[in-house]
Amino acid sequence: MTDDQKKRQTLGLRSVPDYIKKLQELKTAASVVEKTQEVAPQGQDIRQPYYKRESVQKALVWLYETFPKCFAPREQKPLKISITDDIFDYLLNAENKETLPSKSAIRKALTTYTHNRFYLKECVLDAYRIDLNGDKTTTITQQEAEYAKEIFDRYSAAFKEKKKLKHREKRQEKFNRQPLKR
Repeated sequence: MTDDQKKRQTLGLRSVPDYIKKLQELKTAASVVEKTQEVAPQGQDIRQPYYKRESVQKALVWLYETFPKCFAPREQKPLKISITDDIFDYLLNAENKETLPSKSAIRKALTTYTHNRFYLKECVLDAYRIDLNGDKTTTITQQEAEYAKEIFDRYSAAFKEKKKLKHREKRQEKFNRQPLKR
């Protein structure tokens, strides 16, 4: 038995493609752990992307509930530039500070919100930006609209590539399960 076969057997994998897939998963998991420089709070998995972390999800829910005229899960409008300053001012003046999310969680929640495809679709030329009260402030410039379109196109291309990869993996898995017919 070769070393490669022994490794596959210890990992519980039967075929070479399964072994390669498992190795890639282990490499990506290791690279994610290396990239995360921050210390995770107790009980939080640092291997998760930040937008899936519980603290960021709670911060998003808090934004939806606290500022419903500004933040909405599906009807997203372009936000005022430097809206974080307004949110942090609100945090300073809030009474019950124990239930409020942290500043870092709010920053990450805003990044998640503004890099959402629904938000990016709304960032077109001459669209109005809104403040925390839902009032119109400024309009989106040509440069900002192009930047939003660039990010949207990049995310769309990555999503399509990921979908193709999943399809290929399913086809390969199906091929590996079927016995050879002679």
